[in-house]
Amino acid sequence: MHKLSAINKLIRTFAEASDLKKSWTDYHRYGKGPKTKLIFSKTQDSNIEEVYATHYINKKRITEINLKKHQKNSTETTVDLNKQWTKLLPDENKIATTN
Repeated sequence: MHKLSAINKLIRTFAEASDLKKSWTDYHRYGKGPKTKLIFSKTQDSNIEEVYATHYINKKRITEINLKKHQKNSTETTVDLNKQWTKLLPDENKIATTN
C-alpha cells in the first residue's frame, strides 16, 4: 500500500507540474449482475476513494481534438450543402429541351 500511495503522489505532482486537469470517474463493476460501485480501500475513506478514481487530462490536447472535430464537421456540412444545392439546380439537358 505504501508503494501505491507513493506512486499516486508522484502522479499528482507530475499532473500539477504539467498543468493537467483532474477528472474524477465513477467506476462500476461490469459484466452480468448488478452494476455495483467499485471500492478502492478497506476503510472506504472518501479522500482515498477520490484519489484512486481520479485521472488527469491534457487540456491543450483536448482543445486541439475538439477543434479538429469542429473543423471536420463544418467541412462535412459544407460538402453536404453543396450536394443538396447541386440537386436543386436545373439539369442542363432539361433546359436545352424546353427552349
